[in-house]
Amino acid sequence: MPASLIINADDFGLTPGINRSIIELHQAGVLTSATLMATGPAFEHAVAVARANPALGIGCHIVFTDGTPASPPEKIPTLIGPDRRNFRPSLISFLRALLLGQIREEDIVREAYAQIARLQHASINITHVDTHKHTHLFPAIAVPLLKVLESSHIPAIRNPFEPA
Repeated sequence: MPASLIINADDFGLTPGINRSIIELHQAGVLTSATLMATGPAFEHAVAVARANPALGIGCHIVFTDGTPASPPEKIPTLIGPDRRNFRPSLISFLRALLLGQIREEDIVREAYAQIARLQHASINITHVDTHKHTHLFPAIAVPLLKVLESSHIPAIRNPFEPA
């Protein structure tokens, strides 16, 4: 298989401005894929842009911090922040809870499935997954997330590290 360079943009669906930037870069031949936030405020706009540009690979940008869940908050209580509606508002508070063992694997699995399902229901063919703020670099997130990807038939997860 010949080598290929994939250039990916995160936060697709967060704002109309990010969506416009992603599609302009893709149409200029610079960007090959983007990861879409299932609960981003500009999700519907991003879906329309993705459908109009089928050569752009679309991944799921799974969010566990600093955002809104796809699941009802009461179904994923260990992922929810102090307002009891949204995720923890900072990466530091999320990591603290993760490292203290306060986040349950079943909540990670449930929310990952919910976000993936939202993209699939929008007829998005998910090419890969990554996570907001690279939370999948922690084994407590990566292990359940890889199980979700396998059962969802999603072939890849983004590795944010480059070889030396």
